Amino acid sequence: MEVQEIRDVFTGQPVKKKKYDIDHFIPWSFVMNDELWNLMPMDASLNSSKSNRLPKWNPFFQNFAQNQYLMYQMIYDDMGIYKS
Repeated sequence: MEVQEIRDVFTGQPVKKKKYDIDHFIPWSFVMNDELWNLMPMDASLNSSKSNRLPKWNPFFQNFAQNQYLMYQMIYDDMGIYKS
């Protein structure tokens, strides 16, 4: 978030530094992994309400994919980000 603005997949709002959780886009109970592609920052107050339900695909996947693209682009540009 210090390098690039990150938007919450579900709200479209910028994720605020100190007010976010790292969540699984596809709940862990469905894919049972903590791989980077499935993790995303999201508003901490929404994380618990999401629970372990699968997100609706159409309204959220484009934002999820955009965040993934930004993340991997930042890692490609500066491997130090990945190791932090």
